[in-house]
Amino acid sequence: MVAVANDIEGEWKRFDKPVIDISKDSITYDAMLMANPAVKVEKKAAMLFYKQVAKNGTLLGGKVRFGILFSNSLLGPDTKYPKPILEVSQ
Repeated sequence: MVAVANDIEGEWKRFDKPVIDISKDSITYDAMLMANPAVKVEKKAAMLFYKQVAKNGTLLGGKVRFGILFSNSLLGPDTKYPKPILEVSQ
């Protein structure tokens, strides 16, 4: 979930749905899991790095990879980079 406010001590607005979610396409790198987001904001643009796991027919899923999204707003819409930027070797 995400929450936003104009001031750290001000009134916070919490959204009911995640800003990002797993892909609806079952063969993508993040079809099973999107987690551990880290955001970098620079000059009114945002980059969100996240952990991604693909489906592979097992409970634990496929390899752990990391992806990135780009957006002009922290609330979206976003553009997903089509391939992982990093893969954890096993």
